[in-house]
Amino acid sequence: MIEKQIRLKQDFYSTLNELLNAKDMEEFGYKSTHISFVLKDLRSICSESEIDAFVDEAVQAIAHFANAN
Repeated sequence: MIEKQIRLKQDFYSTLNELLNAKDMEEFGYKSTHISFVLKDLRSICSESEIDAFVDEAVQAIAHFANAN
């Protein structure tokens, strides 16, 4: 269970970084879809407060991308 949580958190942050550096809307769409699936998986093994923090980070990244483009 701990290994799965670590792997999912790494996947979340890797995808978040890729989302922030997306070159176009198509790539952004793929990464934002992927991050939503990672969040869904994290929801099954993390506390509600941890999930809230992940969602906040994802929303900030999406807003940053939107403002930059």
